[in-house]
Amino acid sequence: AGGVIARAIASGTRVTVIVLTDGDGSEPTALLFAPGETGKKPSRDRRLPAKAFIAAGKERRKELEHAASRLGLPPDRLVELGFPDGYLERLWTANWSHVSLTSPRTGRNHTPGGWETSVGSPRQQGDDTPAIPKPYAGLPYSGITLFSVLTTLIDSTCPDVLYVPAYRDLHPDHRAAFKFTMAALAATG
Repeated sequence: AGGVIARAIASGTRVTVIVLTDGDGSEPTALLFAPGETGKKPSRDRRLPAKAFIAAGKERRKELEHAASRLGLPPDRLVELGFPDGYLERLWTANWSHVSLTSPRTGRNHTPGGWETSVGSPRQQGDDTPAIPKPYAGLPYSGITLFSVLTTLIDSTCPDVLYVPAYRDLHPDHRAAFKFTMAALAATG
């Protein structure tokens, strides 16, 4: 995808990249942020703290923003929605309504940003940690919310070309991204 994005930008095409998940579901990355866990292999028997996954998401967002910058994508053309990494299929199948899914990894039930601190917990009175400004902050983790946001983004950007993961992709988030995007595209006409 990076090569397609770089070529499109180099040719003067206006490109918008929409990233559905927050990147907070990677256990190997979370291990780097869990005290006493660095260097250990991922294990289903070990439960890492939520703040390790939240820190992993923050690190992956930094990597994403750096990669987008290297490709020449202007920061305002990178849309990070922040839905839970590893749970898009569940939003499509089981959490469609406005009832929020709570991420077992982070404990969140909404997209990060807004009045959250950089480590993901709600701001407390007297907390001087800068808030993360994000236009899609605080949205409930539900399928209808993700569908609505994608519909609005597709309608407002009027894309001529749309790249999405393949329907038969092996990653469940990628398959769900295809389904959400195709449904939103159909809704915009």
